[in-house]
Amino acid sequence: MSAGCGLALFSDHGSVGGVCYPDSGGGPGLSSSTAQSLRNGPRLPLSILDACLTHALDYSECLGEYLVLNPLGGSVASIGHTRIGYGSFGTYHVRWNSGYMLVHLVESFSRGTVMPALMLDETKRSYMNNVGIWDYADFKTLVEYILLGDPVALLGGRGLEVSTETPEIWAAPSASASVRFEVRNRALHAEELSLRASCGDWACSLDTESLNLRASTSGNLSLRGEVPSGALAYEEGKASLVIVPKSTGVPMEIETSVFVNCIRELGLEVDELAYEALPGETIGINYTLVNGGNIAELAELRVRGGQRGWRVELNEIGIEVQPEPPERFSSMFPRGSSAAAMDSL
Repeated sequence: MSAGCGLALFSDHGSVGGVCYPDSGGGPGLSSSTAQSLRNGPRLPLSILDACLTHALDYSECLGEYLVLNPLGGSVASIGHTRIGYGSFGTYHVRWNSGYMLVHLVESFSRGTVMPALMLDETKRSYMNNVGIWDYADFKTLVEYILLGDPVALLGGRGLEVSTETPEIWAAPSASASVRFEVRNRALHAEELSLRASCGDWACSLDTESLNLRASTSGNLSLRGEVPSGALAYEEGKASLVIVPKSTGVPMEIETSVFVNCIRELGLEVDELAYEALPGETIGINYTLVNGGNIAELAELRVRGGQRGWRVELNEIGIEVQPEPPERFSSMFPRGSSAAAMDSL
């Protein structure tokens, strides 16, 4: 334990102050004084003490408490008995009572559960489903197995790292934006991951909904988001990847930003190209500015052409044109026959 480990397993006779007493007599293999002297921090294991009385909290101080209260070492958490534990001989030992608990706690860890509280919960549920309560020994086994210390510690530390080379991307309206993520498992155990994506009001999807990573390996996945057709220039959308490891059930989230490209497209339309009128009459010509882009435009309007002496009036000189709907304006010409042109700058 002094060198550091993930699990510290002890299965033998025990007492309030020790565990693993040799048949030949003498002191325990691990005593309260030894637990106090450990200097293995921060390499703290989960201790499982399959032995009587090692977690008897109603005594002055039990072995489990010495392990988790050591400020310089010991265990991050410890599981064991508050009273006398029951076992059997030979292969029957692992079929029920204390032996079943020990074996299935280790099995839970080997299958990827690295949070002590979840390991104990899974093991007790397994006992109820596969052994059941047939007599007082089954009931006592389930009740007396307790956990001291940190119930939500991650054995071996947090092993997952998530990164992306594109924390910020740009895309046009109606286009799709793809973000690639790399997930690295630096833990000493395999990890099964469930994945989901969220993009707010935008539609998005993942190329996979689960990922299985062996120890010290990595995997890649892609998130694809659809930029709405009516998205305005420089609008920002958040694409979130949520990863839930089976070992802890604690979600991890990483965000990337999707910005909308600026599209400029301003068009000028006129209702009619030729007009007729009597002398002295006024001709009204209606124009429409169509902003086909995704950003508001400020247009300056002027008229050129027409015969000398004609008076031309515009009902608008400058106009701000939003992407939708089209903006309409008009100019007034006196009676005559001439050619004129409209500019929008």
